[in-house]
Amino acid sequence: GEVAAFNPLVAFGAAQALFFMIFTAVQSANSVLYERRDGTLQRMIVSPTSRLTILLGKLLGALANCIVQVTLLFFFLNIVGIVLSGRLQIIWGDHLGLVALVIVAGSLAACGIGAVITAIARTPEQVNIIGSLLAMFFGLFSGAFFDLRALGSLAALGRVTPNFWAVDAF
Repeated sequence: GEVAAFNPLVAFGAAQALFFMIFTAVQSANSVLYERRDGTLQRMIVSPTSRLTILLGKLLGALANCIVQVTLLFFFLNIVGIVLSGRLQIIWGDHLGLVALVIVAGSLAACGIGAVITAIARTPEQVNIIGSLLAMFFGLFSGAFFDLRALGSLAALGRVTPNFWAVDAF
């Protein structure tokens, strides 16, 4: 297959987009604990709406939020790429369907991580701490802050993060 030239805007832009998406997904899932604390979750549960519908609504809302966030970031990063290169181009390549698929897969992974953290934690504050630490770990080992080659053999830790694989796919 054809190997694309390294584009720092694509690599670091994708890593940053996914880094911030983890925060978005975790906070979206954390809304369940805030609503439990505030009493609004109990009001929803006693309504005629099924618990599955409530949960799916929260998860689909978080998923849509992540997809829109990353799509907008990619759109604006593409504009920056056009301005920097001085020519009309799509910095993500010609396979926009595959780019969309990676955005959806990354968003699903982020939402799943947010849901698991929220299910394990007891308070919204615990979710904030665990989610932030995990997001920082994922960002560190996916290239969100610097070129992974600077980590040497430690860069292999990135392979346990969904961010690494999504950035690699982009």
